[in-house]
Amino acid sequence: MTLFIFLVSSLPVFSQQATTPAAGPAGPEKPVRVFLKGGRSLDVIVTATSATEIQYKMPGLNTEAQLPFDQIESISWHPPEEWIGAMDFLNKGDLENAINLFTAVITAPPEKTKYPAPGNFKTRARRKLLDAWHARQNGKAIAEQLEKLEPEIHLLPVAERILPTVFHAWAAVAKEDWGGVLALALAEKAEGHTSSTAELAYLEGLALRAGGDEDGARLAFTRAYMFEAASNHAIAKLAVEASISGDDDPDLVPKAHFYATLFGNGTLWEDASEAAQEALKVDINEGRAALGEQEAQPASTDFNDPEKKAKRLESLEKN
Repeated sequence: MTLFIFLVSSLPVFSQQATTPAAGPAGPEKPVRVFLKGGRSLDVIVTATSATEIQYKMPGLNTEAQLPFDQIESISWHPPEEWIGAMDFLNKGDLENAINLFTAVITAPPEKTKYPAPGNFKTRARRKLLDAWHARQNGKAIAEQLEKLEPEIHLLPVAERILPTVFHAWAAVAKEDWGGVLALALAEKAEGHTSSTAELAYLEGLALRAGGDEDGARLAFTRAYMFEAASNHAIAKLAVEASISGDDDPDLVPKAHFYATLFGNGTLWEDASEAAQEALKVDINEGRAALGEQEAQPASTDFNDPEKKAKRLESLEKN
């Protein structure tokens, strides 16, 4: 009890402002954890919130005090039902329903989302929408959500504040900021191989193609699908499709067969060029000869062979 009294008395009490009762699904008397700037944390019962502070009391005590947001790092609020449902949909890969529910959280009243308190669910929903739109490779939606999130990113829990470089790269693609895309890709390369390497290589290819560097674009697309086709299937598919361009591509035949084997169930995508369709009709041995291979192997087996993958990575990284 002495410790509780000390903690309460050591925090400043501010004048009363217009507040909102801290109601929610978990009930007003259930404690939440408040993480203070400086490293301490408190388990308190929040009785009301305002635009700048929380009103709280310690469990077992009736004395109330106010704590301003500028002294708080984050608060672990009890989630509303919409948030729980949205997270469940997102984790299951049901992006449409996840997006709808996160949007519902954003438009919900402040007493439900705790906005604009640190750790509020409105700001966190904006952050999670980035994950959902990223999974759909929707650069325009990512760019729009980034603009809304960035002014209040400090309200997120600490672990959620660092945004992946690839979000900014997709936003740059949507804005046709090709120099920005290339700068982000170059910065990521300096860090070595990361979980975003393949995706950034694909976006780099789009930027190079937009700038007229077709050879550089093809190399970037090749890096994208050679690096992580198994773990990032969607990006690998996009990269192979993008790399199959023009009749003058010397690797058109093997690429067409590669795509059909790994992604198309024996066919190419719906609006593939006539040249690509004709390349798929060419015997696979001719395509493999173009790549310098002596014997034909099933494309999927050859691609995933650990020794050959290591050699491909070594060769690509030198370039």
